[in-house]
Amino acid sequence: MNDCSKSRVFHYLALIGWKKISNLKLTSNTTIFADSLSLYFLIKLFHGTISYLPGAKFLKTVDIQDDKYVILSPYFLNQFEKEKQYILEAFDGRPYVSEKLNLWLKQIPIKSVLLLAISSPKQNILANEIAKSFPFEIHCLGAAILEKNTSKFFLIKSATGHGVEWFARMLLNPKRFFIKTSLILREVAALAFSSQLRKDFEAFAKENNNEHS
Repeated sequence: MNDCSKSRVFHYLALIGWKKISNLKLTSNTTIFADSLSLYFLIKLFHGTISYLPGAKFLKTVDIQDDKYVILSPYFLNQFEKEKQYILEAFDGRPYVSEKLNLWLKQIPIKSVLLLAISSPKQNILANEIAKSFPFEIHCLGAAILEKNTSKFFLIKSATGHGVEWFARMLLNPKRFFIKTSLILREVAALAFSSQLRKDFEAFAKENNNEHS
């Protein structure tokens, strides 16, 4: 079982990203949270334990105006100060720590908290690479950061963590919601019809056990 108090890298993972993450050699100081109910309940079904903590719920407790928080995103986010953001390079293949990013990371305080806002599994791979060379606390939050400090976030933060954030997402962006739902249903169907995939998922569920209040 992971001790979250000793972790420096936090992955907020949805069902769609589990297989890519299972193939990574994650650093030992890593904790994986279930960002979606589908992943949470499937891990329970396969006799694993995992904490349900959507990225948006974590962000409810974060004041990004605090100097310690910096954002790594593929594009500039207007609601945050320019000095708090690093615009990531486009990754054609496996994400890596570029020379430019490496130089930037060396210049920020070691107590900085990095918030990654790129899609899974790219953000998870990049966080894992950064953690090998730098002592920062890193949170892989994906699109949740895009809504922080916007008018949409009031509805999302009210719903998230209570099992009804899917409803808020559906109201705010029905097209994106139904695309994600179709991908989740496809993943569930794949698990139902592939015995090898079920074995892989069971190993993933038990390997990454964590549960805390």
